[in-house]
Amino acid sequence: MQYTAECSPRGILGWLSVRKPEAAIFVFGAVLRLSMGWNYHPRWSYDTDFHWEVVTWIAKHAKVPSPETVFEAFHPPLYYVLAAGLTNLGVSRTGMAWFSITTSILELGVIWAGLELYLTHSRVARVTALALAATTSALIHLGGMVYSESLNCLLNAVVLLLVPLVFRRQGGARWLPAMGLGSFSASPC
Repeated sequence: MQYTAECSPRGILGWLSVRKPEAAIFVFGAVLRLSMGWNYHPRWSYDTDFHWEVVTWIAKHAKVPSPETVFEAFHPPLYYVLAAGLTNLGVSRTGMAWFSITTSILELGVIWAGLELYLTHSRVARVTALALAATTSALIHLGGMVYSESLNCLLNAVVLLLVPLVFRRQGGARWLPAMGLGSFSASPC
């Protein structure tokens, strides 16, 4: 099938039609993550107030604080900057849980993509691994909390997905993508 056909709705539906167990597991995992938005109050997380203090500080001062200013500022700043921007646009603290839930669902999708790419020899292993990723309680719980872990997990999953693709390239063709991926993964995201 050509690239354009695979990206068409018919191509995607055809691809999913031979992956019904995987699609069902993904949907189930997504619903488990969504349930955090309905059943888990964002203030229940054990240190959420400290994390939220970083968000409010950035929203107020338009810069990242030092750890001496706000304790949790020692964490990578990407989430906090995004959350502060969304807060300034009117998203509430409770609404920020949906950002975490969304990134957690995207992470599950990246895991599924990695399994499809790298575990081609055994569908049973792919389905089992996807089921574990979809139902692991720690991943579901992190996906509903209002702080940076779900975004960090998504970005780490993307890096792990891309590393083998980059290093499959030969010689000089791998240097530029490898440097870009290395710079991304070493950045203070």
